[in-house]
Formats: sequence, C-alpha cells, structure tokens
Amino acid sequence: MSKPISTEIKDLADQIAKGITFKDGKVEVDANTYVQTLPESISVEQAKAIHKHHSNFFPAATLALGNVALEAMKKDKKLEQVTAEFPMIEKDRFEVTIERRREFPNPQDKEKSTVVFGNVKASMVTQAARASRGSMNHVREQLNADFLSAIGK
Repeated sequence: MSKPISTEIKDLADQIAKGITFKDGKVEVDANTYVQTLPESISVEQAKAIHKHHSNFFPAATLALGNVALEAMKKDKKLEQVTAEFPMIEKDRFEVTIERRREFPNPQDKEKSTVVFGNVKASMVTQAARASRGSMNHVREQLNADFLSAIGK
C-alpha cells in the first residue's frame, strides 16, 4: 500500500459523511454538503463567483477556439480537427476539440446517420479527481484494502 491518507482528507471525509444518508438502498447527499465544507478562507460568494466564471469561461473558450478552427479549416481542407488545452489552476485544464465533421447514428432511422459540422467535444480535467493521482490514489487503495478485508473472499 502507498502513503496513508492525510489527516486533512480524513477530517474532511468525516464532515462530508455527516451529510450522507443511506436508506432503502438509496444514497442521499445533503445539498449543503459542499458549501458547508468550503475552507474558511473561501466564502460562498467567492465560490459562486468562481462557478459563474466557469459557466462563462468554458463556452467562451469553446467559441474562441471554434472561430480559430473554422478559419484554419477553411484554409486547409485536409484539417479534420483542432484541439486546445486551456490551463486553469494547478494542473487542471479545460480541453476542447472542434471536429470538421462527425457522423452519428440516427436513433430514429437506423439506415441514415446524422452529420454534424463543427462538432464540439469539451471536458474539464481536474487532476485531483483522477484515480491515479495523489490523495485520490491513496483513498482508492485504502478503500480496496478495507473492502477486501471486510467483504472480500
């Protein structure tokens, strides 16, 4: 097993657990759990401002790249896609790919497909949430060991 889970993560998990209930096979999470666990240095107003910025930044970055991609594809008929990574905080990033054309199955007519020009694929990559990164990896390994010990074999 790798490094133990940090005290900071364990303490936050204890706080989060207070907002989780499991009844009749269903998990419910208190809607205020995230807000209640914000660090004291970050106000709800600040978190909302960041959220609003993301709500604007992601479509704006997509539009900006789309406009650049369109011009590039008009000049280069062989260019099939343009991809960009927009760095954020730490190693997080917003990834966008604009495809010249993309063919999708048509659910209403299996014989015909639907063609979309200027197809957009976008995702926000949060490094801390990836299973193979730092604390998340420690948590995954600890849970694997705990489950094996309690219900495995």
